[in-house]
Amino acid sequence: MSSIWSCKTESIDITSQKIVQSQISKNRQLLQPIIETIIFCGRLGLSLRGHRDDSEFHPENGEFSNHTVGNFIELLHFRVKAGDKVLEDHLKYHQRNASYISKTSQNQLVRCCGEVITDTIIAEIKNSKYFSIIADEASDSSNKEQLSLVIRFVDSKFNIREEFISFLHCTNGVTGEGLFDILLKSVSDFSLDIMNCRGQSYDGAGAMAGHTKGLSSRILNLN
Repeated sequence: MSSIWSCKTESIDITSQKIVQSQISKNRQLLQPIIETIIFCGRLGLSLRGHRDDSEFHPENGEFSNHTVGNFIELLHFRVKAGDKVLEDHLKYHQRNASYISKTSQNQLVRCCGEVITDTIIAEIKNSKYFSIIADEASDSSNKEQLSLVIRFVDSKFNIREEFISFLHCTNGVTGEGLFDILLKSVSDFSLDIMNCRGQSYDGAGAMAGHTKGLSSRILNLN
């Protein structure tokens, strides 16, 4: 009798795993329209948040942006009005800490989308092997120095491409040595080999283009 009973039942581990997998599948289904909305805003260069954005679903709002809750929330409203019942049920009945539309969640999803895009570009660069570096100094809104990094390469279809990769914070200063260290580390972090670099492009500042201690001369000494 015990052997028959054991054949018809599952262990607690298997049952728990099935419950977890079911929840993961459900969460992915809920996240899909939210992620698609973020990507839509990114493709069109639209800001996500507005003047009154409290990152909450307001079913009383109209079809258009009369209440300035931001493009992201308004587009979610539009999807609900277009008949997305899964999204509508989620936005109306979600758990208090699991709406996935808060400002924090938006930032996390934007960051994840950026990482996927960067990984795709890096894979294309590695497939092409050789590349050139384009970099320039700039200050952000808090007046912290950063270095914009763009990679130029020829893709598999023989198209010349220039792709923005990242803003690099100049934690070691803006001297030729400091810029060299941060650039070399970032290239390595992206799993690119500096020995495959075939060109450099910077502005005329001494720290960038100096003949002895500038960033360009240090890279030339290395490669």
